[in-house]
Amino acid sequence: MRAALLCLGLLVLALGVLLHNAEQRVTSLENKLLQAEMHRRLSQAAPSRVRSLPPQPEARCGCAAAATRVARGVYPLMREWQCGHQNMEAPRFLTRLRKQDQSPGAMRRVLVDVGLGQDALETLEAVENGFLVLAFEPSAQNIAAIQRRLVTGKRRFNSSVDVVHLTRSANGEWQLPRLQRPPRVCTPSPVKKDVKCRGHAWVVHAALSNITSAGMMLAGAKGNNENMLALDASSNTAERKLRQSTVGAVPVLRLDEALPALLPWVPRVDLLKVDTQGHELFVLSGATKLFEERRIGQVLYEFSPWLMREQGPDAALELLRLLPLYGGLCFDMMGTHHAMPRPSAPLDQFFESLNSGLNGEGSYQMTSRDAVGPWDDILCWLPDNR
Repeated sequence: MRAALLCLGLLVLALGVLLHNAEQRVTSLENKLLQAEMHRRLSQAAPSRVRSLPPQPEARCGCAAAATRVARGVYPLMREWQCGHQNMEAPRFLTRLRKQDQSPGAMRRVLVDVGLGQDALETLEAVENGFLVLAFEPSAQNIAAIQRRLVTGKRRFNSSVDVVHLTRSANGEWQLPRLQRPPRVCTPSPVKKDVKCRGHAWVVHAALSNITSAGMMLAGAKGNNENMLALDASSNTAERKLRQSTVGAVPVLRLDEALPALLPWVPRVDLLKVDTQGHELFVLSGATKLFEERRIGQVLYEFSPWLMREQGPDAALELLRLLPLYGGLCFDMMGTHHAMPRPSAPLDQFFESLNSGLNGEGSYQMTSRDAVGPWDDILCWLPDNR
């Protein structure tokens, strides 16, 4: 009897191993086909950029013929190539120092950073690595915390970061000053025998949305965070008074209007990073003209469907679909918040998998204790194929 049970157990174990290996082979084949097709499409869109990608031997084996196009989805290739990042960690795109950026005559990369929090981590890392940064933060408390960090942190940025406060004209419109191109500051590295060039940032006390208006910061439900309330034309006396006042009013701007006004000498943005706690759809909808003109190269945004529920049942899916409409190829960057296996396409299946909370690290099912729910960082690459 024991021998029979032992044999049965070994048989079950063997079947489990065979099924696991079969599933891995299928997943591996799917990924190879996808990588080959991605390589083919990137080659057509921007041949000069493909040389920086890892070699794709599958493309030489005819696997690309199995697919005719890349379906609109959110793919895991960045995580597989270890190009992603973890929570509370700046994307490697901003932290990796490139040699070609350190020569005094090099073209400087441009970052637009929307939603800085209290530490402005991505903005300061980008400045340290030679970027020009246009940043937007609506919270006066966060602006004050950032200003303190500029002069008291381990790395001093007070000469490389300017805080910009907007004023209103007589007719109530926000005045957007033309920001001057800063001189390139390069110093010899004390450790390596090369030159290190620091960038520059402008931190604008304003919010971005799909309208131009005014707003005020309201305390969150637990009193430990703030949410943006955008105000439009209204018959309410208090709201009209706020719109006409410069005390307590926070500018609300569209990016496709603010960028050309503030930095008219910048032809193209390398990276647009958006972390606005559920308001990402409004921010990106206010940049559609820039997407149409192919003036943004990459977009990194936080996707938090539970924080978007008040915007309507289709808001989260609308956000996922927005950038692919402009040719964007999208990837998820957080390796732990939406574990594999999970669907990459179509987008509604990717959304349902993440929104369920079943594939996330930790217990995202505890809705009473965690109103944020499952989330992911999504990077979309927008080819400049004008």
